[in-house]
Amino acid sequence: MAATRTLFIGGTGVISSACVAEALAQGHDVTVVNRGNSSTRPLPDGVEVLHADIRDPESVHRALGERSFDVAAEFLAFTPEHIAADFGLFEG
Repeated sequence: MAATRTLFIGGTGVISSACVAEALAQGHDVTVVNRGNSSTRPLPDGVEVLHADIRDPESVHRALGERSFDVAAEFLAFTPEHIAADFGLFEG
């Protein structure tokens, strides 16, 4: 069976970095989209890192290209508007 393709938005925070590490340990193919500004918790080897600003939908579309995912976990949604924007980005 193919590995689960998992997308994390963020990925370097306290909670999200632990989730990224666990997904890798469970055998997921992990992709992280973030701005590339954090060096506090570097992403582990084996993670595909795409640089984009989740608040800039065009940069996210450019970064993701034609990739598709089985799971998306968003760690930077703090308002109803952020969630609505995510549905616009990832529906389908």
